[in-house]
Amino acid sequence: MRKTNLIFTIFKLLFFGLLILAVVVPFLKILGQSFANYTTYGFELIPRQPNIILYKLAVFHKSLYRPMINSLLTTAAITVIGLFITSVSAYILVQKDMPGRKIFAALLCFALVFDAGMIPKFLVIKKLGLLNSLWAVILPLSVNIINIFIMRSYFESIPKNIIQAAELDGCTPLQTFLQIILPLSKPVLAVIGFFFAVEAWNEYLSYVLYIGDYSKINMQYKLRDLFAAVEEMNCISVSAPGLQCAYIILTVLPTAVLLPFVIRYLDPVIKCAAVKE
Repeated sequence: MRKTNLIFTIFKLLFFGLLILAVVVPFLKILGQSFANYTTYGFELIPRQPNIILYKLAVFHKSLYRPMINSLLTTAAITVIGLFITSVSAYILVQKDMPGRKIFAALLCFALVFDAGMIPKFLVIKKLGLLNSLWAVILPLSVNIINIFIMRSYFESIPKNIIQAAELDGCTPLQTFLQIILPLSKPVLAVIGFFFAVEAWNEYLSYVLYIGDYSKINMQYKLRDLFAAVEEMNCISVSAPGLQCAYIILTVLPTAVLLPFVIRYLDPVIKCAAVKE
């Protein structure tokens, strides 16, 4: 038994070690090249002559200002609206005596399993008159059924005696939700909000499908255009691959800054979503 446990532990350490290397090493390569104002060949993690000129060019690139504002606005809107829809839907699912709760849960499960597809979604957006509007990006991304079930599991883990005490004190279901459930659910709200923010910040396909107005594109769409213009960037006295890497680091930076504030909540939320009493 001990020998089996030792073998499993070694295998687990090797597996996760290789997994971490597969994620961290490419990121370090991109980070190192973003400080190198020359074309690197081979595997060079630390640049020979590091400088920040590529970041200066990236930050002061005026064509990025509008996409950055669009990304910030859509990310904030999707996060707020998504948390509202997710929390209300999850609270409905935990109300055992709520009329229509089972039908609502069945519809969510059906929508989770059977996806309509790209063309029907496009036709719906077109019929609603949302083409070339940021709402075409915001509204679909504000609904995530998996997040609803995760939040429902967290709501179910809240001690029932707290909710019963609130009801005995005369709290309505809405007051219980606003004054009891939400204050006790800060960890899951932080995690789900982070999920929405990351998905919204990294969204690309919705802009390709629904946005034809170039003034409404986001950072990811703009980065695609910049990466496609490598030959044009080579005309200036900077390294085009290095400038691309600087754009990548600046794009990843917002989510990387938020992660340390959210990561401590991930473990209890995941355990709560996975374990049933």
